[in-house]
Amino acid sequence: GVGFDSKDRARASFEVAHNNLFGTRRSAALFLRGSSVDRRVQVTLRDPNLFGEKIETLISGFHERQEFDSFDLRRLGASMQLSRKVGESTTLFGRYRLEDIDLFNLQVPPEETGQQTVRLASAAVSYARDTRDDIINPTRGVFTSLDAGVYLRALGSETQFTRLFGSARRFQKLGQSPVVWAASIRAGALTSREIPVSERFFAGGDTTLRGFRFNAVGPADPITGNPIGGEWLFLVNQELRFPIYSALKGVAFY
Repeated sequence: GVGFDSKDRARASFEVAHNNLFGTRRSAALFLRGSSVDRRVQVTLRDPNLFGEKIETLISGFHERQEFDSFDLRRLGASMQLSRKVGESTTLFGRYRLEDIDLFNLQVPPEETGQQTVRLASAAVSYARDTRDDIINPTRGVFTSLDAGVYLRALGSETQFTRLFGSARRFQKLGQSPVVWAASIRAGALTSREIPVSERFFAGGDTTLRGFRFNAVGPADPITGNPIGGEWLFLVNQELRFPIYSALKGVAFY
């Protein structure tokens, strides 16, 4: 894949995968992504039926480098996730994640970022319910998710805190017209003030608050004005999505 946008500039991605290793239904994939501000390498292994049960296992290892207004970030880690589908539309997840994080090229005072080099380890449980008619271009249905994670020294983490996040999105056509009303609400909370800046909440940009610069909404360093992230997040979005021509669509948003 190749593309261009005003934040990443030129970008490219590549993925190769085998979806039936040795005839076992297990799969493996290598994913590469790069742009002027973001580079990622990820390897994943997937087993759709752990121990013959209806539990899917996903193991991944990754290395990532990102550039932000306030800092640059290197992240090296691995995760293991177990998931099980309950009924037609509900999925339950359990996850363990271990990663080393390194901050550099700071554009804010070090006391605003928390630990600049830190190992984080977390265990989390998640719930997702999806009744959308299409995951790419939905015209009706609801998607809800809840995620609760704990970072503990007993798990291998150098700092301890809890992260909670939930979201709900609804899609509905307006009468017989092709216009789709899309609404979403998102909320998150961190339970400690000593949170590494890489794990804080940020908002601003096309995926959170349209019309604002990327990550520019929320707490900022009083000297430089650069974002430092927050301990709480609450977002409400409303959109009217309408066709313009063929696959080209427009959005009126609030």
